[in-house]
Amino acid sequence: MLKNTTRQSIKAFSAINNSVIVTYPRTVIKMGKHIQAFIDVDKLGESQFEDVGFLDFGEFNSVVDIIKDAEITESKGILKISNSNSCVNYTTTTIDIIEDSAQGNPEMIDRVKNEEKNTKVATFEIDSENFDKIKKMSGLLKDLDNFIVESIDGKINVSLMDDTRSSKSYSLNVDGSSIEEFKMVMSMDLISKIPTAAYDFSIMKSQKGSLICILDSTATNAISIVVSSKATL
Repeated sequence: MLKNTTRQSIKAFSAINNSVIVTYPRTVIKMGKHIQAFIDVDKLGESQFEDVGFLDFGEFNSVVDIIKDAEITESKGILKISNSNSCVNYTTTTIDIIEDSAQGNPEMIDRVKNEEKNTKVATFEIDSENFDKIKKMSGLLKDLDNFIVESIDGKINVSLMDDTRSSKSYSLNVDGSSIEEFKMVMSMDLISKIPTAAYDFSIMKSQKGSLICILDSTATNAISIVVSSKATL
């Protein structure tokens, strides 16, 4: 259980939340109600296992990295991490202890993507290089608190702005399409914690008119991230 691809996928989101309840077939990593990452561990080659809690997943992952070619097995809340000449017994965290901070709803991503209930108003892609530029620019040009996706005349524009609407900003034209004009504002603080990679973006509109952004990794079909909007500028 917990193969290297699974561990590295979860580790990549440690900036969002290092306390994790690893579940099969889908693990949710959340930070409050505004951002959640969904990792389909079955698609990463995992066999079925019981839920496992980690107060500090980074610590666990570092321990495993020391044991070369480690095999991980679980018994009564203890993970045995071993190879031919080394063994570590690692005590996991009782799920009740981290439930409030780490428990997510694995079904949420299916509900959000359901186009019978929500309308996909726009799609576009940001490659790894440009996603990295966005994150770096938000660090260089201080106080660019807002990550904005806007559709005007069928064209998608991504920009960074601050709350005061000062002249300081950064914009990026992306290839994509939309079926209506909209403006979605997200917290750049949350976007900056998403691992740098290439993503397919979808903007979904609920029946009540609220907008939700979904980022699907283009490198694997196992990772999706949901980010909700903040108050409009």
